Amino acid sequence: MQIYSKDRKSLQFPAMCDGYVKIPFGDGSVTPAQGIGLWGHKGEITTEFIITPYEVNNNSITPYSGSQKSLSQATKGVAYIPAADRDLLEMTLLYNANMSVRLEGFTTGSVSPNTPSKYKISFSITISGSTTTITTTDYVILPQTKDESSINPTDYLYINHKPLAKKSSRTVSSVSSNTINLSGSSAEFVVGDNLYTNTGLLIGQIGGLGSNALIMVSITNAPSNSTYLYADLPKEPTYVDVPHHIAVSYQNSGLMSIFYNGREVVKGQHSVGGDFSFANSDIYLGQEASAGNYTARRRSQFMGEYHEISITKNARNKFRSMNSLIPQFKNTLLYMDFEEENLDG
Repeated sequence: MQIYSKDRKSLQFPAMCDGYVKIPFGDGSVTPAQGIGLWGHKGEITTEFIITPYEVNNNSITPYSGSQKSLSQATKGVAYIPAADRDLLEMTLLYNANMSVRLEGFTTGSVSPNTPSKYKISFSITISGSTTTITTTDYVILPQTKDESSINPTDYLYINHKPLAKKSSRTVSSVSSNTINLSGSSAEFVVGDNLYTNTGLLIGQIGGLGSNALIMVSITNAPSNSTYLYADLPKEPTYVDVPHHIAVSYQNSGLMSIFYNGREVVKGQHSVGGDFSFANSDIYLGQEASAGNYTARRRSQFMGEYHEISITKNARNKFRSMNSLIPQFKNTLLYMDFEEENLDG
């Protein structure tokens, strides 16, 4: 077990921000042919991040503008990015015309109130004009299930002694096709959640909400009239309070890999392979600031914290620490540490 007694410092991009870090290519006086820095490198490469993403879906009851760690669905939050567009977010960790690393946000088809966002990681490489993108199959940064079954244990369904679903306040008045009519408002239910009968059978997934009804994607086991419905346990975005280690690596053979907290979570093969080099253009952290229009730039905005980032001129598949980056000096092309202590005086 490791215990850290100090708060981690960071470069913060709060919810509803419009900001980025620009690493400029230069004024034309230095060219990659001179073998200088990032743009002079050709070959294998690894990029590492320690970051903390914020929550970009949030819940409908957060007042006005919410908090810096969550994107509200109230007045200002919707003006910043409409709720219906939040499944299009691709938060940019790094962007260059020849490489991008992004967090792809939550979606099961539509973004619903009271459902914390979750994230996949995508990694794109362009070589000789050919771009290959790999993306994690599963969401790797997830909200945590909120278990309060000890307070009212009879309000829960269990599997292997662990709570599976929580009893709602609504009973079934009738079932018609894929619609479950309720004894009252559907406001407490969440699109995308699974629904269960009072005997623990899976009814199906909620696809939409009517004022007093649930529109299901499909119904596997129809609930009986006058019985209570049970839904997935509520979730909390605890990931906004902890750092996450993300790494991407490219080998000259064309092998591309994504790592999350030291574990390889997906790999793929670039269609061309060979040496990688950055495009003769700026590198951005936090946003694809060179995107052609305002909407694209806004959808690329990273909301969260950077603790450290490094780029090294080799391909790696093992990492010594998940809590700090330790790039070898001789291989380091870029290292940025945002965790320095505040200076007194």
